Amino acid sequence: MAPGPLARGVARRVHTPQLSPSEIMTILIHFHQSHYRTFKAYYTEHVLLRLRPEFSELVSYNRFVELMPTVFGPIAAYLQQCRGYCSGISFVDSTAIRVCHNKRIPRHRVLTAWRSVARPPWVGFTASNSIWWSMTGAKC
Repeated sequence: MAPGPLARGVARRVHTPQLSPSEIMTILIHFHQSHYRTFKAYYTEHVLLRLRPEFSELVSYNRFVELMPTVFGPIAAYLQQCRGYCSGISFVDSTAIRVCHNKRIPRHRVLTAWRSVARPPWVGFTASNSIWWSMTGAKC
């Protein structure tokens, strides 16, 4: 008996998503508004148990993760449209953390401009991956 087209690698199964793009986007946006730290915990503990009446044809967590890239374009467009007008002053988590101790400033090549500063510069936006130096020499 000859193997079928799936076994030969000629044909592929086509998974039809059971959730619409708007439902996927709604779940993703709701996750960011929830208190859950991981998406897997949110989906398995909240969506599958409590939101099943709102989403009649929920898929498994693994299938949902496979569907997430399909809404990247629409969700990016939605978030771009929701963005407000920039007035030139923006604040993100501005918790100050020390860069280094005052005695270490002369040893750092990066901090050569700060050798005459009484206090070290501080890092502003701790939530982002970028480090923003305080160029005003503000005290920590």
